[in-house]
Amino acid sequence: MDLATLKAQEEALIFDHFNEETALTLGMRLHAMGADAQLPIVISIRSQQRCLFHLSLFGAAATNDNWARRKSNTVFLFGKSSLRVQFELHERQDTMLVHGLNEQDYALHGGSFPITLRKSGLVGACTVSGLHQHKDHDLVVKALNAQLQV
Repeated sequence: MDLATLKAQEEALIFDHFNEETALTLGMRLHAMGADAQLPIVISIRSQQRCLFHLSLFGAAATNDNWARRKSNTVFLFGKSSLRVQFELHERQDTMLVHGLNEQDYALHGGSFPITLRKSGLVGACTVSGLHQHKDHDLVVKALNAQLQV
């Protein structure tokens, strides 16, 4: 995984519309993928104002809910996937502290991806927590690819 790939994913995975029904469909798609593979994950789909879908699969830890919240906060602040933010800060030898951010509210770990509308920009974040951060990210991207038929 590299920065160019992460940017290309964000450019390709754009919605024409997104609402509560779309969130439910995406959340249930992730649920099926996780359940089929017996993954111990939390799935969270949020707008900036509220939770649209949240589910913990068997084996997920209580801390995964907080990881999902922190990862999605990172997406909302930067408008990029949490893994891309991590890569960009690492490339600049930068830290969250330089930006005045704390680890209680933000996480530089993969697994949260921006939900972007073609005409209006960032409207939400789709997050998975419970696996290695790259696997969290890949699972979200796989579900978004299937949802958008990319």
